[in-house]
Amino acid sequence: MYSEWLIEVPENLAERWKMIPSPEGRRCLVLTKGSQGMTRSYSKYGRTMQSWKSGLPTATVLDCIWSDEDQTYYVLDVLVWGAHPLLDCETEFRFFWLETKFSENPELMRTYAGNKFRFVLLPRYTCSPDKLKEIMSTFPMFSHNTPPLDGLLFYHLEAGYTSGPSPLVGWLKAYMLPDVLKVPVASMYLDGKPQGCTVQEHISAEEEAMKLRAKKGNKKKKAVKMETDEPITIDYLNDY
Repeated sequence: MYSEWLIEVPENLAERWKMIPSPEGRRCLVLTKGSQGMTRSYSKYGRTMQSWKSGLPTATVLDCIWSDEDQTYYVLDVLVWGAHPLLDCETEFRFFWLETKFSENPELMRTYAGNKFRFVLLPRYTCSPDKLKEIMSTFPMFSHNTPPLDGLLFYHLEAGYTSGPSPLVGWLKAYMLPDVLKVPVASMYLDGKPQGCTVQEHISAEEEAMKLRAKKGNKKKKAVKMETDEPITIDYLNDY
């Protein structure tokens, strides 16, 4: 479930959307299969990134960002948890489910013999102007700026989880908030603002760059299919 630029501000942004600060890293799906905690992460092009044992329950699929800088999987969303499909559930429920499960399983946030990499649930904030101002007045977003902030994701609370881009998930760079949402940010976030162009011009340039990356990714995808070569279903996840 990928974002689109949040160019037009929703009227109900403060009431029906949540913001997630997104760290720099690689977007991926994390899947567990079988009873031994075997886990794999896949890039958005279907390539296996890592294979290891984790503390996640069998038959779980998480939408994550892998940070190589601190060897951590930052959790954005959940598709399946312990063979319970959540794709058709609204964002508000999926977020509640994740918060509950991570509260019940705090060991996921540390490394040990059965959990090689940490899983950190990213914070979710209401999108009221006061809350956004409070959050964005602090730098860095993550401790010691590790990893650095990439941008901000905005999730509509009534959306189901869908593949591909969705207008119900918005994306902004931190420096864009003063122009788009009229929310001030810490001066350090403005360092990433390109000189001599408007927000719209920068978005257009980013979109062209994304199209080029997508073309390269599609070429790779033809040569390297997802190693499972099977649809990701509950039956598949439960196979040994």
